[in-house]
Amino acid sequence: MSCQGMKKMIISQPVGLTLLVITLCIAGYGVNNKLNAEENKNERSLSMPKQYVFFYMMKEDIKKDVNEIEEIVEEHVKYRHDSKPENYSGGPFSDRSGGMILFDADSVNTAEKLAMNDPFVLSDLIKIKWIKEWQIQ
Repeated sequence: MSCQGMKKMIISQPVGLTLLVITLCIAGYGVNNKLNAEENKNERSLSMPKQYVFFYMMKEDIKKDVNEIEEIVEEHVKYRHDSKPENYSGGPFSDRSGGMILFDADSVNTAEKLAMNDPFVLSDLIKIKWIKEWQIQ
């Protein structure tokens, strides 16, 4: 019997039974809401892209001339523009020692492909790099 159906029954019952019915309805409501919250969370995780962070540190002893570095920076900016990652934000650290980029991808493999095909990575300018899934709240 649903809580709605129990309302009619409560009117004609003693107080003790009424309290029991109300308690059962509240307990059932809490369980149903918890299950619905879990189902919604699972549906969201299946339907929403995941967010990833690409953290990188530049090599300190780069043996390339200034013109070559400028060209790679232009390629890097063009690559980011052309690849159009969803919810992209980030950029270099103020001292240009590296940077951090946050973006959406459907899987870690997609995120790794996007990061590892960056001209900075392909030109061997990166000393340290990693990709981690970002916890979306």
